[in-house]
Amino acid sequence: MRIKVVLPMALVACLLLVTVSADAASVRKMSLPELTRNSEAIVIGTVTEVSSSWATDRAQIFTSVTLNVSESLKGNKSGVITFTQIGGVVGDTRVSVAGFPKFVEGSEVLLFLANDPDGYIPTIGLGQGKFDILTDQQTGEKTVANDVLGLQTPSGRPLSTAETTRMTLDEMKTSVTRMLSAEDDVR
Repeated sequence: MRIKVVLPMALVACLLLVTVSADAASVRKMSLPELTRNSEAIVIGTVTEVSSSWATDRAQIFTSVTLNVSESLKGNKSGVITFTQIGGVVGDTRVSVAGFPKFVEGSEVLLFLANDPDGYIPTIGLGQGKFDILTDQQTGEKTVANDVLGLQTPSGRPLSTAETTRMTLDEMKTSVTRMLSAEDDVR
């Protein structure tokens, strides 16, 4: 019997742009304007569920992430959204894909989401498009930072934590809003 595998076109396109080795994914470092411009949606929310399961043919593990959207900066995402990415843990089996963002239930995140109706590889630039929102215990100020661990440039140079984008949540929202306004002015 012959098995035919059909991958969503967005997944195929993304895989052609990203080279993955055993411990790093090769991607182009993206600036905040590039993340903003290339995103279908930019949302802030809380991760309410992270669950992994085998694909029907047991050839791959996928993780579904459910997000309760509290604010949408771009696009029409609201309420609860769920997306899927390759990798995860089922029983004693772990499939990790370098550069893919990790999600934890209860965490607050800001996501730059891709336009993929099937929900695969949902963040722009892999981990570059997922910002954890952290609250300073002393001041209450919220900051955002993305995770570039496991990413490298096409030349093979690993991205360092110094290349992580960090700022306050208010600064991020203001920057994104200005960029979106500038895009609207050009149209």
